[in-house]
Amino acid sequence: MVKIVSAVRKFTKDNEEHVRVYYTDGSEKIFNAFEWKALVKEGKDLWDSHPEEVSQIRSDIDVDPEKF
Repeated sequence: MVKIVSAVRKFTKDNEEHVRVYYTDGSEKIFNAFEWKALVKEGKDLWDSHPEEVSQIRSDIDVDPEKF
């Protein structure tokens, strides 16, 4: 199942940085800030390495947003 992030908030708990990630389906998840940064970097690297596929996905979303 694909989850779409709607918001991210940073916070400190027990002297450690964390992020709370909110998804469009109403769920949320807490990550260690370092882990979240690594996930975002991995996603960006993947995104940058497949520009044609990303363009196609964007086109598909424009045609039928309910599909996503």
